[in-house]
Amino acid sequence: MVTVGDAEDSVYQGLQSLPWRVYLVAMWIMCGELQTLYAPWIHEDDVPLMASTMDLIRDVVIAGESDATARGGPDALWTR
Repeated sequence: MVTVGDAEDSVYQGLQSLPWRVYLVAMWIMCGELQTLYAPWIHEDDVPLMASTMDLIRDVVIAGESDATARGGPDALWTR
């Protein structure tokens, strides 16, 4: 029998084993899907943070780096 925890661990391990850029693309897709799924419950104050995080991930995937990564990456964006 497969538990929810087993499934979570499997997904996590699978994502971790991907090459860095492929991992980021997968996370970008998953985050976009979660945004769509949870849109009715996302507070309007969180929308700019989510957009800037998605932009950062996209920039890193395309260019291999971003100005924001030099400033601390997502952690710098998420610190308010």
